[in-house]
Amino acid sequence: MKATQILANFEDRCRVRIEGQRGKPFGKREIQWDWNERGNFTGKYAHSVNMYAMQAFHLDEGVEEANAALCELFGHYLEHETDLYEAHSFHWSGALSARLWSFFSLRYTARYGRQAGKLNVAT
Repeated sequence: MKATQILANFEDRCRVRIEGQRGKPFGKREIQWDWNERGNFTGKYAHSVNMYAMQAFHLDEGVEEANAALCELFGHYLEHETDLYEAHSFHWSGALSARLWSFFSLRYTARYGRQAGKLNVAT
């Protein structure tokens, strides 16, 4: 298959994959407390919250639940600062959090249209 063929259907494949997430419930993972004597392992928890928020904001369903979950996640990091520095925790989800802010915050409404503004001010 040529690269042009792959790229030609890229948008359609993306749309199908994203729509396939519609209606799926939020499967929040748990924090592993006192993990490996290095603090708390939040990697899977943070990833589950960020991925659900991306799904919710893009599909415009579960937006309030996603914002509440993000507030809880960020609140955890504010209360447990050492978890920000644990190499297998925040490090991996920080980029996803930044994308959520870039794509869905009020600041980018003009650039991204209807998708923007779903990340609420409290979050």
